[in-house]
Order: sequence, then structure tokens, then C-alpha cells
Amino acid sequence: MSNLSLNQLRPEQVCERLGCGKTQLYKLVKNDPTFPKPIQLSSRWTFWYECEIDAWTIKKAAEQQGLSTVSYTHLRAHETAANL
Repeated sequence: MSNLSLNQLRPEQVCERLGCGKTQLYKLVKNDPTFPKPIQLSSRWTFWYECEIDAWTIKKAAEQQGLSTVSYTHLRAHETAANL
């Protein structure tokens, strides 16, 4: 069984996770080709998959630390386990 999360995040929820406002969120969509594209079901219903936002966040954090994504997630898992 996969741990893949297909939970939907509305724009407000994505902003909360990233610590930004809607204007900055849509600037990311427009200007950052690595940022997940929103899924628009109608003119009033836009969302992102939680797993895509999580993966993008992990990738950005790993890049800033100079690590591969696998190394970064492995490091974070060890830090989390040590704090239990």
C-alpha cells in the first residue's frame, strides 16, 4: 500500500503551508516552472494535490541544504526519530 496522499488543498491551505499570500502563490505558479500547477475543475474550484506541494517543499529545502531529496528526507527522518 502506498503512502501517497491525494488530499486536495485549496489555495488558502497551500498559502498556509508555504507561509505566503495568494498573490505570492500565483506568482510561484506563473514564474517557477518547478512549482506544481493547480488543477482547475471549474472557474470557482482550484486545488493542488497535497503530495505535490509536499514534494516541492522537500525538494526546495534539500536544494538549500545542498543535499539530494533522498538524503534530505533521510536526514529529517533521523532527526524526527531522535526527538521521540
